[in-house]
Amino acid sequence: MRKIFWVTGLLVLSLAIPSFLGGGRNEGALALSTALPMTRAKRTLPPSLIPPEVMTNLVNYVDAITLGLQTGDQRAIILNTRPHCECRAIGNSFHSIYKVANLIGGNFTLRSTKVISESKTETELFVLLHRSDTTHVLRANGARELWEAVDIPAYFTFTLVAGEWKIAQTSITA
Repeated sequence: MRKIFWVTGLLVLSLAIPSFLGGGRNEGALALSTALPMTRAKRTLPPSLIPPEVMTNLVNYVDAITLGLQTGDQRAIILNTRPHCECRAIGNSFHSIYKVANLIGGNFTLRSTKVISESKTETELFVLLHRSDTTHVLRANGARELWEAVDIPAYFTFTLVAGEWKIAQTSITA
């Protein structure tokens, strides 16, 4: 009799513990799932229309102009652009500003992208960038000026030269 009670107790306990610990439930679910975890449908995303190398270069450039804004360092901007690209002017302006002032805050973020045209060696994108609030502080007298956040619509042309995608041309639209 003792053996039967002990075995029955073990059986009940082994069935009860997983229920108390959430066994058989999906994360956050209050009821047991009827679907087996292996049968869940996987979410698939549509493939990007932007070549990955171009997107990587664009993200690197956005990071580079944020770094330039925060430090005055334009080297990362130069690494992601062609020598004749107008987009290097922003790096030059940050470098000039940091000779006499500091910029506090300010981040560039990528809001949206859209392919305008694409070939094997050139991709043109319409890009919406956002720059957050930035405070310009003159070192000589501490004067402060707030540059309010702004969305910046622009066109970027990327070219493939010697196996490397870089920004070759930019234009900002009003």
